[in-house]
Amino acid sequence: MWTRTAFLGLYFVMVTACGGSAPPAQPPDADPREGISDVPPAPKGEVPAEETAEAANGSGAEAAEAKPVEKPKSAAAIGGSSLSDVSGVAVQAEAKKLGWFRQDAAVGGGTMGVYEQFRFEIEKGKLKGFIELVRPAAKPTPAGSGGMVPPAELKDMREKEGAAVHFDEASDVVVIVSVEGKPADAKKLLGKLIKLANASAKKAEKTAKKGKTQGPTEIEAPPEVAPKKQ
Repeated sequence: MWTRTAFLGLYFVMVTACGGSAPPAQPPDADPREGISDVPPAPKGEVPAEETAEAANGSGAEAAEAKPVEKPKSAAAIGGSSLSDVSGVAVQAEAKKLGWFRQDAAVGGGTMGVYEQFRFEIEKGKLKGFIELVRPAAKPTPAGSGGMVPPAELKDMREKEGAAVHFDEASDVVVIVSVEGKPADAKKLLGKLIKLANASAKKAEKTAKKGKTQGPTEIEAPPEVAPKKQ
């Protein structure tokens, strides 16, 4: 009797140790659509439409690139270089020759949209001011990146502030000289900075001014000569 009871107890212990524990929890069923895109793959050997359009039109930056404004070069010059090409450093050097220079002033500026600009501070004794130039950019920034005030509008703004302004409408270039509280000094400096680039342009400008001020001239008839006595 004891032997049978012991055998049943041993059998119960073995069953509990080997198979009596609860089975491990199974993970929930995964979504069969997980990781599957709703967009069907392109047929073998074909390129998706989005990539085809991008290849045809170029990248976004290339497609949005603005074209430079086609304008003739200005006949006016500073230091022998047309206003359409002269650098800010060259203009600063010319201003220094005329006594207008600030030791710690750097030439700043850049390109935004279809225009480029540079500007630097000037000093002469106690007088202070700045020189600024805005013109069409050789390499415009992409469309949508912003833009500067056009030269024609900037001309009106600066003139209202009392600055001296040279605006070349044909070339779309504006040069601004501002001297705090001294518009006469600004005008004098501007006149010394800007020269006509060549003799033909200078002659054309003088002719135009002469026509406006004097008007057409009359041709006088030659005086009558009395006949000689025989």
